[in-house]
Amino acid sequence: YIDEKYTWNNIISKIEDKNIKTTTDDYKEVFENFKKEVQDTIYDEIFNYINFDNIEFRENPIDNEIGILDEITLIINEVDFENPDKSIGEIFEECIEQLGLQGRIGEFYTPCEISDLLAEIVTCNIKDKNQSFNIYDPTVGSASLLHKVGQKHGGSNIKYFGQEINYNTYNMACMNMLINDIKPDNIKLNHADTLEDDWPCYIDYDGVNQPYTFDAVISNPTYSMKSCPCSFRYR
Repeated sequence: YIDEKYTWNNIISKIEDKNIKTTTDDYKEVFENFKKEVQDTIYDEIFNYINFDNIEFRENPIDNEIGILDEITLIINEVDFENPDKSIGEIFEECIEQLGLQGRIGEFYTPCEISDLLAEIVTCNIKDKNQSFNIYDPTVGSASLLHKVGQKHGGSNIKYFGQEINYNTYNMACMNMLINDIKPDNIKLNHADTLEDDWPCYIDYDGVNQPYTFDAVISNPTYSMKSCPCSFRYR
């Protein structure tokens, strides 16, 4: 149950009401309430990154003007979610792609032509899509490649494993998975440096560390990065 004051419609009403001025606290309360209701670690990871005290998020001090959060909210509110031309996941993917085109795209996004080909190779010999399927990307980026493999596989019993060294990009990967309706229990992402600390082993019944195995490992390493924060031997 979500209290009325924490709903989307309430935020929109406040923005559109010229006699009421929204503040960052309004948004912060909505996020905090949502975190409390869902009680899932992956949501905590995403929302903990949002800094509502950021100067760019603060309400615009000029009268009759709205802040950046209000602008974003109104833009989202114009989207027809009942009869969309594209899914939210597709829109998010396009945003990631456009964001990447403005910088070093290889750091967090694999172009769809490449991800389509790699996903086809990984899944071409799978016969029983009802069996469990664990896939790992050690340089997961925004998780676009992981998601593409899941789409090509077409099964419902898939677990997505991945590691990402950049915290911003790691959160982007979590959001990408959730927006594409992947259940939180099937999302196994780590914020970690794969070169320094590969996917954690698990401890068996005898207390011995055992390496984790996957049905497939797929990756598009960040060759475009000119500097590596890891040990010199890996550069």
